Amino acid sequence: MALTDTAWLHSVGDPPDSRLQLVCLPYAGSLVPPFLDWAPHLPPRVAMLSAQLPGRGPSHGTPEPKSIPEMAEALVDPLLECLRGPFALFGHSMGALISFELARALEDLGAPLRRLFVSSYRAPQLPMGRRQLHLAPDTELVGHLDVLSDGSLRDSRDVAEYLLPILRRDLRLCETYEFTGGTPLRTPITAFHGVEDPLFSNAEVQRWCELTEAEFAFFEFPGGHFHVKESKREVLAHVLREADSVR
Repeated sequence: MALTDTAWLHSVGDPPDSRLQLVCLPYAGSLVPPFLDWAPHLPPRVAMLSAQLPGRGPSHGTPEPKSIPEMAEALVDPLLECLRGPFALFGHSMGALISFELARALEDLGAPLRRLFVSSYRAPQLPMGRRQLHLAPDTELVGHLDVLSDGSLRDSRDVAEYLLPILRRDLRLCETYEFTGGTPLRTPITAFHGVEDPLFSNAEVQRWCELTEAEFAFFEFPGGHFHVKESKREVLAHVLREADSVR
């Protein structure tokens, strides 16, 4: 794994015969590039780029974007420098919002975006529909972390407390996001949802269909908000199917 010189993008493998680059965008509270554990399961036809948000890891202390569109805008040039052909975007939770705004910008530039994969997030044109957690007290945010992690942080309060400021900043970006309308994407969208997700419903995730004039697909998997961990093989099978369509 190597950090590019241009920005906060990590290249995971770079097989010379790859047909598709998979660009992964992170979820709220993530400290490291997301889905690095997918790399051993990717065939040579797929190369992976994983984004680590500014202010974390090697870029700790650097200014962080103030909004989701600003974050997407900051990614455009670095990503274009790393792309060498067809690619797909995969965004989980907060990453779905980032990848949507990024797809809009890249389409305008004529980049060869083949598909947008969005996971575990309501369609962005819908209202949040819940109180703003980024304003909640720490005790409530710890409880929110417990829900997202299915209780795995219950005995790791030191880890949870370290994550709280980062999670609060990320939640603010999501909860203050404003959908600006505009024409639907020309790029196909595939939306994923965990059947036990406590944050977003099946119906909310299916509404991503309104944001593309191309093909739309929707799939549900066992698990909760992080079904991508519990159903990793099934999720990857859908992603790899897109790689197989690239010639």
